[in-house]
Amino acid sequence: MRVLLAGASLQDGWVGGEPEVARLLSLGLTHAGHEVRRVAFVRARGALASMAVVPLDNDPVAERRYHRVLEDLRPEVVISFYDYDTSLVRACKRSGVPVVVCAHIFWPTCPIGVMYIDGQGDCDGTSVGKCLRHMMQSVPDSRLALPFRSLPFPAAIQVYTKFLTRGRNLLSADAIVVPSQSMQQILESTGIQGIRVIPNAVDSSQFSPRAFEPSRRRVLFPAGSATERKGLRHFVSLARELKPSFPDVEFVATNYPGDDAVTGQSYLERRDYLQLMGSSTIVVVPALWSEPFGMVALEAMAAGVPVVAYSSGALPEIISDGSTGVLAPTGDLQALCRGVRMLLGSRALCESFGRAGRERAERSFNSEIMTQQYLEVIRSVVHTSS
Repeated sequence: MRVLLAGASLQDGWVGGEPEVARLLSLGLTHAGHEVRRVAFVRARGALASMAVVPLDNDPVAERRYHRVLEDLRPEVVISFYDYDTSLVRACKRSGVPVVVCAHIFWPTCPIGVMYIDGQGDCDGTSVGKCLRHMMQSVPDSRLALPFRSLPFPAAIQVYTKFLTRGRNLLSADAIVVPSQSMQQILESTGIQGIRVIPNAVDSSQFSPRAFEPSRRRVLFPAGSATERKGLRHFVSLARELKPSFPDVEFVATNYPGDDAVTGQSYLERRDYLQLMGSSTIVVVPALWSEPFGMVALEAMAAGVPVVAYSSGALPEIISDGSTGVLAPTGDLQALCRGVRMLLGSRALCESFGRAGRERAERSFNSEIMTQQYLEVIRSVVHTSS
């Protein structure tokens, strides 16, 4: 079978769980004997900015480019990852090629894909007034390489209009895949149906669990972006509270310059990131938004490192509370601190949680299972369209 993986998140340098899932899926499908091609069109800043003045959720230039690719490669199915808009979906329908849309962020349910408002918390749904105020006041890190942090009213209203047409385009897809039951419930609450849940996977062979080192302990906040919704401020507060009791423990945050309590760590290449993760004692995931999946928690488990996290979004689906990690009520900083304090005070508990996490990652979140689940979806849409 000829399979095309496409989307902006397949570009070189794109961070987050989506590129890793695409890589593992590509390897798995190839190993299963299928022909896999990857396409990621880089859109210039000017093209991204111009999207704000087009009322439909597509870029005519990108749609034509995708149409030419489909004519040249003639795939039997397309798996679409995040791509700014639904140009790829429209091109597939125009060419008669089945398309499976993978929604790993809140792109189908939020104009800017986050379902979170800084300073207010989780967003419970879209409305014209709320969305316009949000975009005009502050646009959070939404993976758009734009040279501004807020939108003027005309641009904001166009972005919202585009979002309204997005749902219709996505409903024309042959299947929609999300990584968690939590995300499935959110999408279904907006009227999107026919969603298949396929949890993300991890390649456990990339991680080499290390023996617990009591003389060198590190508590790690491994966020791809040190933003409010990822819980950076809560991690800094946690470090300030626990540092006096554990002066030998290093508190580290990635993609953060650091301060008097937290050691900052700039952007790391994948290899260095895995090494940092594997050499940590505890990984903290204090996500304040409804985390669509939480890849860093799964990667920590694969590395044999216990996790302390807020029970937001999909994190309870990954972490087995009291077995592979500790879940605290979302936003309850003191409960988060108690979880970290408990693990720092018990080497045996750290080692037990680490072993259980590794076993759970290998058993329930391995790439072979994920590939087989995607193949089931692929075969169903190809069979239906034939």
